[in-house]
Amino acid sequence: MIWKAWAPPKARFFAWLATQDRIWTADRLAKRGWLNYGLCPLCKREQESGSHLFFKCRYTIRLWKMVIEKFQLMHLDTSSWHLEASVKSWWEYLTGTGVPHRKAIASMTMLMSWTI
Repeated sequence: MIWKAWAPPKARFFAWLATQDRIWTADRLAKRGWLNYGLCPLCKREQESGSHLFFKCRYTIRLWKMVIEKFQLMHLDTSSWHLEASVKSWWEYLTGTGVPHRKAIASMTMLMSWTI
């Protein structure tokens, strides 16, 4: 679904990198021994990781709730997102078979993640 989304190629590539846990977040930089601030630049409370940045950070969740309300996507329940272990599992939850308008949801998710 990543490669079929209505999004620019750079956003699709970024989404693919995120699902492969290949984006350069603080947790990944620390594993490589690179000095970095470590905390999420939005909430400054938790360590920055792909999963935290895209769907666990309190600011990101607030943004998602506004979008869900604006577009009346009530089937997307943010209350269970903290249970997802990785960006890949979260992506599969959002765009899995049986999800209404899954290509549109995939495109919106990808573009929002790119913006964050």
